[in-house]
Amino acid sequence: LCLAQLDATVIERGIVATPGSVPGLSAALALVRRVRFFRGPAETERKFHVTLGHATTLATAYFFGAAELKGKAPPSSFDSTREYVYQELLAERPKKKGDDAVEDDADEPLQWCLLKFEAKVRCQLDALVIGSNLEANDLSDKCRIAFHGRLVERADAADVGDRVRLYKLKRKVGAVAKLGDPCVDKSGERAIRDVVGKDLFAKEANMNQFIGTRLQASTGEMGKIASAFGRSGKFKVAFDGPTLVKPGGKLYLVYKKYVFSTSKALHQDDDCVVPPEDLEQPKPRRP
Repeated sequence: LCLAQLDATVIERGIVATPGSVPGLSAALALVRRVRFFRGPAETERKFHVTLGHATTLATAYFFGAAELKGKAPPSSFDSTREYVYQELLAERPKKKGDDAVEDDADEPLQWCLLKFEAKVRCQLDALVIGSNLEANDLSDKCRIAFHGRLVERADAADVGDRVRLYKLKRKVGAVAKLGDPCVDKSGERAIRDVVGKDLFAKEANMNQFIGTRLQASTGEMGKIASAFGRSGKFKVAFDGPTLVKPGGKLYLVYKKYVFSTSKALHQDDDCVVPPEDLEQPKPRRP
């Protein structure tokens, strides 16, 4: 390309393109897979050297979506209407016997990667994305390329929180201070339907803001905080039905914390439950 009266000494590198066809990116969403030969650290929120287009720059990577994309065809666009669970690591295929015979990264799970660039880069969408750990000394004689994939969408850093609903499931554990008075259920048997809880909130906490918050007993029953109980941080829990929890039993508060949200409000939905393996298993009745 020859341009008249252009001083080449003032240009180190540039791009010639149709206006608007090569956008400037401060953040982007890519579909990626782990490189099977990579053995270094690949934690979410870690910085990688990311190569895309004609540039290599540092970017913070957030991995998510491996569970939501499992068994599905690669999407052509990012679904910003759904929520995604936070991944601690770049997901990889479970190790099995005969792994040495595998010769294709396509066996690695597909997942989303949000990249936040330290400096704005210009690149066409659908470009190849390569993430590397170039500064790790312990990988001097090993593969440094951690993941690869394709750029799918741009994501302005200012509205990432609105577009990428990435959450962590948090769990706080309290205890049953005492049981409420038993009542007679529909079958005519006496049952406990409310308890007094403790050890979830500070003594000076305003309990009014937690009324209606869902709790789960260690025996599995679901209930809600009905009111404060005194001024020592205790509270009354009303269950949807009879509960088998005993004094000293655990009360779980499970909620979602959104990674890119500054709000301190507790978010709860049907996903906010304790896994069955973490609950008390019922003891078999004696014959």
